[in-house]
Amino acid sequence: MYFKEYPPMSIVAKLAMSVSIKPTFTANDWQLYTVSRPCEEAALKLNEALAAAVNAGMTRAQVMRRMDVVMTELREFGAADSEPSHLLDEVLGHIFPA
Repeated sequence: MYFKEYPPMSIVAKLAMSVSIKPTFTANDWQLYTVSRPCEEAALKLNEALAAAVNAGMTRAQVMRRMDVVMTELREFGAADSEPSHLLDEVLGHIFPA
């Protein structure tokens, strides 16, 4: 049997793919300042912003820029620290594999 070989890009170019997420990370998961203040509302805002950006079809770079704005807005909860950024980077690595 004969199978026609297609250039890989022609298939990929015609394939519309999307990712939909619904993150449920807690304030502890985000490593916010939970010892000094309630942070679950801040965690919810981070989750909502992440879901909105990814589900809108943004690129990894666009998601990072959007999340940087939100994390800066929530800096009083520790969202602008390195720990939440590390979680975000790990999550985006799963969503946007290299």
